[in-house]
Parts: sequence; structure tokens; C-alpha cells
Amino acid sequence: MNERLTPLLTAGRSTLAVLAGIMALLSLTSCEERPALKILSDQGVSATPASLVEATLNNQAHLIQLLTQVGVRPDDSRDADGRTALMIAARNGYAEALGLLVEKTQNFDIADSRGMTALAYSVCNDQWPIAGQLLRAGASANAICHTKQPLLVSAVMRSEETALDLLLEHGAK
Repeated sequence: MNERLTPLLTAGRSTLAVLAGIMALLSLTSCEERPALKILSDQGVSATPASLVEATLNNQAHLIQLLTQVGVRPDDSRDADGRTALMIAARNGYAEALGLLVEKTQNFDIADSRGMTALAYSVCNDQWPIAGQLLRAGASANAICHTKQPLLVSAVMRSEETALDLLLEHGAK
């Protein structure tokens, strides 16, 4: 038996239980996540969905990258009005933040309390490059805007040719 392990293996159950707990915790985080967790901790940021929303509101791409790297999911991050971090980035035109969030988003068609999706926010706020990025990533071109009309109808009513072209190109009906 290894001489360094002998004292641990012959120690009381409490020591083994503590060691088992430490090993279990270490196994929950990958080697890549540990430095990110340390950086977040050093900055006083907890790895929570609320932190991802706040980082997005403040357009802090470096924090968004760290938070998503340690497993905070954009789909789970919502503010008081049900807006996800992706919606906030789309609404405000935060291209770098949106790019980081798109990589980790699984559902591009989540709606907030008003029925708006990230794509709806980008179209309603004339964020055309962001709308294109969301459509290419898989967002539905048939989303609705805050008036409960399809985005295509809203684009026609606003005479938004860029939006019309973009939506029609991605299958809006």
C-alpha cells in the first residue's frame, strides 16, 4: 500500500467522508472550469443566472464568457420581466455579448412576459446584423412583436425593407 495513503485509509470515517466530499466536488468541475471559477470568485461574481443577466445588461463580454464557460445557461437567465440574457443583448445591440450567448443557447425562441423573443427585440430595435445572426443560429422568423403581430406584419407596417428581406429569406410567413 502507498505510504502516503495508509494514514488516510486507516483514519476514522470522518476523514474519509471529508476526502470523499472534496473529491466529489472536484469531479463536478472540469479542469477548464476551475480557473474561470477562481476569476469569478476573485471579482466577487457568483456563477448564477442572475449574474449572467447583470453581466449582459452591463455589456461585460468577459464575464459572460466566464459565466457560460462554468455552465451558467443563457436559457435559464431571466430578469424580472422574463427577458433572457440573449434578449437583453439583442435589444441593446451588444454584438460581442450576443455572439457568446448564441454559442451556449439551446432555445432561441424563448419569450418574455410580453411574448417577445430575442429576434423580436432585435427587429423592433432595428438591430439588423443581430437579427441576421439570430436567424442563422436557428431563431424562428415567425416570432411575434410586442403588438402580438408577427414580425413580418410589423415590418410591413413600418416599411422596414431590411427586416422584410431578412425575415422572408429565413422563412417568415
